Amino acid sequence: MKLSPMQNNHSSQALEALKAGTKGVGNDAEATAKSAAQNREMSRFREAAQEFESMFLNLVIGSMRQTVVKGGLIDGGNAEGIYQSMLDIEYSKSLAEQNMTGLAEALERQLIDRKSLAKPLDFAPSKQAVMDAYLSKKLP
Repeated sequence: MKLSPMQNNHSSQALEALKAGTKGVGNDAEATAKSAAQNREMSRFREAAQEFESMFLNLVIGSMRQTVVKGGLIDGGNAEGIYQSMLDIEYSKSLAEQNMTGLAEALERQLIDRKSLAKPLDFAPSKQAVMDAYLSKKLP
């Protein structure tokens, strides 16, 4: 995944600000760093969804091509099969980039929804929970 120069610039500025530890700019730099991280994650979701759609379309095109009856007169043999599969891959990539089926878009929404529902695991009790447990036992 390649970042655009603007995204790369924002990321480096945010990291520099965080390293500097300035208090006035810290919140803004933190927000910029989080925003850059979210943008990168969304970009990864989009790429993964588009790649999945491309693979799915390649399977569909390959299945469609198997239904065509070969005449036998001018079959290209093994070389034709290799070049035909390479062409099918390019067709599927092109269709996925054009978002012809909407499969990538739906999958991207699902990935984003799952990410927003996922909560980080927190096994350490909070200070309040420790204090409540201590007070409930009424230890000296």
